[in-house]
Amino acid sequence: MKIKNNYIVETALMTHGVADLLKMEILSLWGNNDSDFVWLDKGNLKVGKLYEFLKFKNNNSIEHRVNSENYEEAKKNKLTAALTASGTLCAGEELNVEYAVSCSISGVSPFENNIITPDLHKIVESDVTLIATSFKDTVNRKESIKWLRKSGVSIFGRESEFSTGFMFNLEPVQLHAIYQKNINIWHKPQLLLNEVSHLSRFENLELLKEIIRAGIEARNNGEYFHPAVNNKLAELTDARSAIIQINSLLDNTKWAKEITS
Repeated sequence: MKIKNNYIVETALMTHGVADLLKMEILSLWGNNDSDFVWLDKGNLKVGKLYEFLKFKNNNSIEHRVNSENYEEAKKNKLTAALTASGTLCAGEELNVEYAVSCSISGVSPFENNIITPDLHKIVESDVTLIATSFKDTVNRKESIKWLRKSGVSIFGRESEFSTGFMFNLEPVQLHAIYQKNINIWHKPQLLLNEVSHLSRFENLELLKEIIRAGIEARNNGEYFHPAVNNKLAELTDARSAIIQINSLLDNTKWAKEITS
């Protein structure tokens, strides 16, 4: 399978995270970016540009989200699915690329008995480096970063050596350093964070409480937690949060292209 770039992009956000936006709105925001997206079609790993994935999504029901823990099982069971950050790291290993690109990632989850989620485990295990925006505001960011650092992961910020949140301005947490291209003093595995500008985030923390309630309700009903959180925030912000996330993912792909060029 031929890949033009030395990085690939997750499809979970475009599948379940920006439901309030139409295909043409998403493509308009994305412009002429030529990044390669990855997903599963009846268990087969597929690679395509955003317009190809959105066409596939429009013609197929994509109910599943596949992460690193169920990646091989999903392929064996011939599932059609979007790939999360950790699922994209698995695909990156299969495709022999150096970087995987995501938007927000999971971590130590206070709403799931503080489990260490697949994103964290796979960041530690994989030779593919993840470029993400930040940790989701619904996870324990401080403990997630602490766990990764204890596990030997070097975490770099694009603009700052602190992580301060995803869609909300939260408590700063120390990273290793600001990323410098071709740096070689920090060993792999690595996590690279490119956080949303403080000016673009939401100030009202009551919104955070409300979207957490929506996520918990969805989980109690047997549905996915994080898509419910995303869609509730989009509802409360007239889709502004969805636009911010797409622009953030776009910016992450540009950083990936810069790093790999």
